[in-house]
Amino acid sequence: MRVTRFITVVSAALGAAGATVASAQQPDSTRDTTRVIRGGTLSAIVVTAARREQRLKDVVVATELISRRDIARAASPDVAGVLTQQTGITLDNGVPAGSGVSLQGLGSQRVLVLLDGQPLIGRVNGNLDLSRVPASMVERIEVVKGPQSTLYGSDALGGVINMITRRPPEGGMRVAGALVGGTQGRRDGDLAFAGTRGALGWTLDLGLRQNDLAPGRPADASTRTQRWNAAPALRWRALPSLELTAGAFLIGERQRYGSGQLFHFGDNTQVNVRTGAAVTRGASRLNAVVSLSRFDHLSRTATTPQPASDSGARDVQDLLQGEVTWSGPAGTALLDVGVALKHEAIRAQRVPGRRTIG
Repeated sequence: MRVTRFITVVSAALGAAGATVASAQQPDSTRDTTRVIRGGTLSAIVVTAARREQRLKDVVVATELISRRDIARAASPDVAGVLTQQTGITLDNGVPAGSGVSLQGLGSQRVLVLLDGQPLIGRVNGNLDLSRVPASMVERIEVVKGPQSTLYGSDALGGVINMITRRPPEGGMRVAGALVGGTQGRRDGDLAFAGTRGALGWTLDLGLRQNDLAPGRPADASTRTQRWNAAPALRWRALPSLELTAGAFLIGERQRYGSGQLFHFGDNTQVNVRTGAAVTRGASRLNAVVSLSRFDHLSRTATTPQPASDSGARDVQDLLQGEVTWSGPAGTALLDVGVALKHEAIRAQRVPGRRTIG
């Protein structure tokens, strides 16, 4: 099966008095429940609620910010565990194994997941497994609850979760590593490099994780998960008003769990590549980003703990997206304008024939 989708989204928002005034008009009780930050202050900068930088205290939609300190305190190897501990978000277990999330009573199929502002693909039966994303490479997590279709499309009816990776230090170099061991065969290793020299900054996160559990599965009998990940990124301040960025996120995963008399296996490979440019002139900012993603999923079953090498059904998902957004003053108001183009393709061996959606 091959499914192709081409979507064009154009959105504009014009506020006569800006987001700050709209926030100030809310009752105190509403402001207390719509903006939550853990381990920081309301002056922290967020980027997800309006697709531009703004202080958390000025956000007018329900937004939670999880800082790096809280991520480290959670001691979870993956983002799914951090969200459960820090926000109480309900995990939406899928088939095969997986840990998606539910927001505002809507399942994971209606919650948009972003990595540095770009969509993260890799849904299996509609469920996106957030346990694939290691917590060690994430600087902060922004959770916007409630419909965000105007800014992000129909995938964001329940809300948006944006995982933002670490930035290079202001100067010099930084090296960090961690080894974690625990029950149920948990063995985690992380190594992070970051540095800045002149106008060029870079980061590199490497990780290897394994345990005797599969995400979303309650039992640990005959169960095992192994993952590796790599995330390189570059930032270049080409001009005082121009910043160029490039980055990638790679995951390799192998899962096994038992069900009845059968063993189920899931082998996943994910590659995300993105490049962007940002131009800032006074209070105006222009952003342009192009991202390319591929997710390769191989599902197999066997009566033994090892599957046959030539068995299974493969699904391959591809997503190409380009977007341009501009934010700046228009008289006494603030104007946000953006356009996004998507091209998505899905190929599945288990479904014969060819289908397309335009």
